[in-house]
Amino acid sequence: MSLVTRYEVRPNDSIDSIAARFKTTPAAVIEANGGTLLWIGKVLWVPTGGNGGPQQPQGQTGRPFLRTIQPQLNTFVSEILNPAQTGRDEFELRLKLPLFLEKIDSAPNGTIDLAARKYVSVVPWPMGTFETFKADAKAKAERFWSFRFKIWPPAEYSFFNWPGGPGGQPKGVACTLSVFYTLSRQGASFRIKCYRRAAGETTASLDSGNWTDSILSDQAHDELVDKSGTKVPTRNITVAHEIGHLLGLDHSAANAIGCTGSEMVCYGDGGEAWQIRNIMGAGDEVNKSNAKPWWERIVQHTGVPKEQWTVYTLDSNGNPKYL
Repeated sequence: MSLVTRYEVRPNDSIDSIAARFKTTPAAVIEANGGTLLWIGKVLWVPTGGNGGPQQPQGQTGRPFLRTIQPQLNTFVSEILNPAQTGRDEFELRLKLPLFLEKIDSAPNGTIDLAARKYVSVVPWPMGTFETFKADAKAKAERFWSFRFKIWPPAEYSFFNWPGGPGGQPKGVACTLSVFYTLSRQGASFRIKCYRRAAGETTASLDSGNWTDSILSDQAHDELVDKSGTKVPTRNITVAHEIGHLLGLDHSAANAIGCTGSEMVCYGDGGEAWQIRNIMGAGDEVNKSNAKPWWERIVQHTGVPKEQWTVYTLDSNGNPKYL
């Protein structure tokens, strides 16, 4: 069985030099710590005793979980809460997404180009409406993404037993999202420019860096068909879709032939019906692939490899759902 050694990054360290120091492989170091990002003083958990193959911390050799991971540029905070903190019979992995929403009140000639649309008419935000818009976007995104997944560690990993100690019972980890707003670009993971459409402007075109007030409206689609030619009518929760992109999720059919950005094939048109129905397609459903932001982050918190976790998908009422 491989050992796992605690190591603090020093000046001039690299993944390769650390792997050589502990006679393991760069791939083992990367997988044990959830990526290649290094900074002086960062704590790594390095699999040691390698014989040329990647060494993984498994089960009990995974470290006691890190309670909080702070954000870097274009990433988010995450924290783990225990049942005493959640008030529920489960742990919670909470992603905390800091956003800077910038109110845009003017545009050249009163129009902007957004995504696939040109000359979208915009106007200043009336007093008080922007703060309401921000609050509604936060609430709708959190309501959609929270408690849609539960993840379970391998049986040998005892740090999610509760109460802690020999008498504790294994508990699952609920996945939740918390969106919060910063007052400036500093401290935010993403800056998003926000526009208000003029009266009579019906376009819903936007992207992850430019929102209009239409992001609060669900978008109905009845024109998409699956690979058999069957129409798959859906309703997409726009703000949840865009927040999904900020969490690192791609379109449901991003690998489809002909998908280079926002073509309808990226949303599942002509593909599998589930790709159309998925929140990262044109619908409002989730499956295990949408748990990726939480699934990847739990690895960084615990050192237990991704493939050893079990992910359950839940519907909006918290009932198990398998897609």
